[in-house]
Formats: sequence, structure tokens, C-alpha cells
Amino acid sequence: MGPGAARGGPPARGGGPGAHRERQERDWKRRRAAGGAEAAAGASSGGSMKRIALALAAIPLLLAVGAVPASAAPTNAKVRLVYLSPDDAEGKVDLYIDGRKALADTVFDSRTPYQGLTTGQHTFDVRKAGSPATASPDATVTQSLAAGYYSVFIGGKVGSSTCPIKAVIFGDNFPSAPAGKFAARFIHMAPEVPGVDVILNNSAGTVLFKNVSCFQGSDYSTFPTGSYPVALVATGTTSPQLFQTTADVQTPGTVVTLVGAGGVNEPVQLVAIPDATAAGQEPVGGAGTGEGGAVFGGLIPLALIAGSMVACALLLLFARRSPA
Repeated sequence: MGPGAARGGPPARGGGPGAHRERQERDWKRRRAAGGAEAAAGASSGGSMKRIALALAAIPLLLAVGAVPASAAPTNAKVRLVYLSPDDAEGKVDLYIDGRKALADTVFDSRTPYQGLTTGQHTFDVRKAGSPATASPDATVTQSLAAGYYSVFIGGKVGSSTCPIKAVIFGDNFPSAPAGKFAARFIHMAPEVPGVDVILNNSAGTVLFKNVSCFQGSDYSTFPTGSYPVALVATGTTSPQLFQTTADVQTPGTVVTLVGAGGVNEPVQLVAIPDATAAGQEPVGGAGTGEGGAVFGGLIPLALIAGSMVACALLLLFARRSPA
């Protein structure tokens, strides 16, 4: 075959220099496309990992934002109701705030969570369960409240001359306890029990809180964390003991109210009510209403749970956006 036929016909298998250059260009384009896909995948993966890392880093921030330190003064009045009347003659009661029923069918050692109220004057009433809101209350207290935390304690006995049923408001100031210590106060709400001392149940009978009368309370005092055998006795004595127990507080920074309660139709006892946890949280709910936690135990702040749930939701969201 002549030269002309060779130039005009198809190239031989394997091709000449032109075919070789075409194969090189195709190979180069394939490598470039593959490299770009890998780079894009790497960038996407890296971006997803970066987003996940940012979400993880945000968890402490979420918890910090959701957690409100109890030591930080609120901008409104926050009030909880604590019912400690042991009088069966009174039976179950309804507790009212400004004419609104806050807790129904209340029994001994029931309490509400802290509820936000506007600053100013408020009225707290106690009525027999099921009575209309217009019925005369068995106990009532009206007080002007500034911004801060308060507890309305209801105790006493119907018809008692020494400790009739009564509602009393105490300010809850949540003091900061020094390192390794907790803060506690004592409130006397036991009808027909004279003024009492809270003592250590030891040979010395060390007085922790002295001469507290019915419907009165002590200031907060601080103590090293640990277990304390304590007893209630008439002021100035060490016996007979009206009640004895062991108060166990192991978490530094805890703030607790100890209440002498009972008598009449309940045994005299020492009721421990958490005021603030070591993390500086106001307690969640009321232990007597099934909304709180163990006495002397650390209550889990709702903010902690909420923050964790939000963080998990962020992680799931970013994971769904990541390429398979």
C-alpha cells in the first residue's frame, strides 16, 4: 500500500504519537476528576468533623447558659410553699397564692417548686381541701416581696393556744459556704413543742442552733461536710430528746433548711429541705409533691438535662448532613 493510503486510513492499533497524546490527556482528566472528588469528600468530612467538634465544644456553654446560679439575685420574687401542719383535724388543705390555687389536697410535708411572682404585695392562704376560693382561710399571710427567694411555711394546730395554724414567710438568701463546708438553718414549726435547741448527739451536747421558738428560724450557719448525729431538745437541756437522727451532707456548697416539725398526730421529726445544691442551683420541685429529689442529696438541675439534650440534637443534625 502506498504512502497515500497509509496517511488516509485509520491508524494502526497502538496508534502513533497523536493517539498517545490523546490517551495521556484522557488519563490526566480522569486523575484530576478523581482527585477533585477526593478533595471534595475530604473537605466535606473535615467540615462535618469541624461542626461536630464545635457542637461538643458548645456543651459546656449550653450548660452554663441554662444553669442559673442561686447566688445570682433574681429579678422577680420566687416563692415556694411548704406545708408542715400535722393536725388531722385540719385534714387535707388547698394552698392559694393571690386567690389562685397553687397546691390541692395538700398533706403533711408537701411543698411546691419555686414559683416566679412579680415584686410587690402578695397573699398566701390556707383553706380546707375543696373549699371555694371565697371561703374564709384557716391561715393567711400578706407581705410585700422584693426580688429574691422566699419560703412560705405553714404549720401549727387548729385551736392551739401556743402554736395555732399559721403561715410564715422566710427569706431564702442561699449563702455561699466556704470550701469544704455546707450551710444550714433551723426553723421551728412543731406545735405544742416549746423552744428547742438542735444539738449534736454526743457527750458534750454541742449546740448547733439555740433557743428557737415556734414559727421562728435561725440564721444560716456553716459546718464542715460530713455526718452529724443530731437531736432536738428543750432549750438549755440535753435530755429528754424529742427526736434524733443523722444528718449526712457530703457535698460542699449545699444549702439546706432543717425544720422541727410534727407533734399532735405526727411524731416530732427533723425535716430537711434542700435550698440550693453545690452547683448553685435552686432545687427542682418539692420533695413532698413527688417533684423533687432526695433529702440532702444533690438534685439534678433541669438545665443540665436540657443542655445535654440540645447538644445531642445538634450532633444528630450534623451527622445527618454528613455524606455517607
